[in-house]
Amino acid sequence: MNFFLLPSLTLLNFSYNGLAGKIPLQICTLSRLTSLDLSSNSLTSELPPCVQNLTRLQILDISGNYISGSIPPEIGNLRSLSDLNLGGNQLNGSIPPEIGYLRSLTDLYLGGNQLGGSIPPEIGNLRSLTDLDLGGNQLGGSIPPEIGNLRSLTDLYLGGNQLGGSIPPEIGNLASLIGLFFEENQLGGSITPEIGNLRTLTELDLGGNQLGGSIPPEIGNLTSLTYLDFGGNQLNGSIPPEIWNLMSLIHLYLAWNQLSGSIPLKIRNLTSLTNLHLGGNQLSGSIPPEIGNLTSLTNLYLGGNQLSGSIPPEIGNLTSLTNLDLGKNQLGGSIPLEIWNLRSLTDLDLGGNKLGGSIPQKIGNLRSLTDLNLGGNQLHGSIPLEIGNLTSLTHLYLQENKLGGSIPPKIGNLTSLIYLYLQGNKLGGSIPPEIGNLRSLTYLYLQGNQLSGSIPSEIRNLMSLTDLDLRGNQLNGSIPPEIGNLTSLTYLHLQENKLDGCIPSQIGNLESLVNLNLSENRIDCAIP
Repeated sequence: MNFFLLPSLTLLNFSYNGLAGKIPLQICTLSRLTSLDLSSNSLTSELPPCVQNLTRLQILDISGNYISGSIPPEIGNLRSLSDLNLGGNQLNGSIPPEIGYLRSLTDLYLGGNQLGGSIPPEIGNLRSLTDLDLGGNQLGGSIPPEIGNLRSLTDLYLGGNQLGGSIPPEIGNLASLIGLFFEENQLGGSITPEIGNLRTLTELDLGGNQLGGSIPPEIGNLTSLTYLDFGGNQLNGSIPPEIWNLMSLIHLYLAWNQLSGSIPLKIRNLTSLTNLHLGGNQLSGSIPPEIGNLTSLTNLYLGGNQLSGSIPPEIGNLTSLTNLDLGKNQLGGSIPLEIWNLRSLTDLDLGGNKLGGSIPQKIGNLRSLTDLNLGGNQLHGSIPLEIGNLTSLTHLYLQENKLGGSIPPKIGNLTSLIYLYLQGNKLGGSIPPEIGNLRSLTYLYLQGNQLSGSIPSEIRNLMSLTDLDLRGNQLNGSIPPEIGNLTSLTYLHLQENKLDGCIPSQIGNLESLVNLNLSENRIDCAIP
């Protein structure tokens, strides 16, 4: 059937089919169309300029195809358009200034293309717009101050472009905004205090820019905010106390800035928070015990600061936590037992602190853990047998502590392990043959301990190993010929041990090997 012989058609919807090829030019003859939806197909080529003939169109949706080329300036003739969606294509070139003629537009979606150039100031003519999405393109230049004319806007997406300059203070005119997304651009200057006028905002994302200066206290006016992301900028100064009054916040991301000062007791107000990211700053002082009030938290990232004192036991109240990162601080004391009751944890990073005491048997409670980092502390005692309960672990970092005793054979239960870092401790005894069960292991670092005995032949099972470092121990016996099975090895360090006998000829099978060191042993045969 030829649909283009139906001159009375007002609505044509072919969305979510498998249409391919070009948009047929005959479509431009359907002069009575008010709605044309070709979205979510596999259409290619360019948007035909003859679309200007469809002057009655109110809805034009060609999103989710492979349309290339530029947006034809003739689009400006479609003065009846209220909804224009060209998002998710491969459009390039610049946004034509003629788009400013479409004064009836309420929804304009051009996101997810390859559009370049700058945002035309004529966009400020579209005073009926409620939704504007230009995100995920290659737009440069600055945000035009004319954007402040769009006082009906509720959602503004400019993220994922190359926009520079500063945020225009005219943005404070958009008093109906609910969502403001400028993330992943190159915006500089300071955060304009006029942003505090946007009292209906629920989501504000300025992350991944080059914003400097301090966070304006006017941010405290945004009492409806649920999502606030200023992460990955160059913000400095302390976190303004007004931020701790935003009691609707669910997600607060201020990580990777240069923020200083302490975490205040008023953090207890944010009881709706599920995600708190303050890592990678210069925050100091202690972690306030009031953090235990945030019982909805699932993700808590405070790593990479200068926090000191001990970890408050109240952190054990956060029973919904899946990710806890307190690593790379200056925290001391022992790890509170309450942490080992957080049975939902999948990632626990306490590495790079000054934590002492021993690892308790209760570590075996955390059966959901996939990543455990206790490395770079002052932990002593032995590795508890209960670590074998953590069968979901893929990353285990216990390096650079003062751990003694032997490596528990139950480590062989951790069959999902990819990284095993036990180097720089005082571990003795032999390497348990059960280590051969860790068939997913890629990195095995046991160097700088007091391990003795021979290298177990079961090591042959570790076919995924790329890095094996056993140097600086007291290993004896000969190098097992089974080491030749480890054909993925790029790094093999066995130096500074008491290995004797001959170098097995099978080592010649290791064709991926880049770094081999067998020095300072007792090998007494010729090189094979």
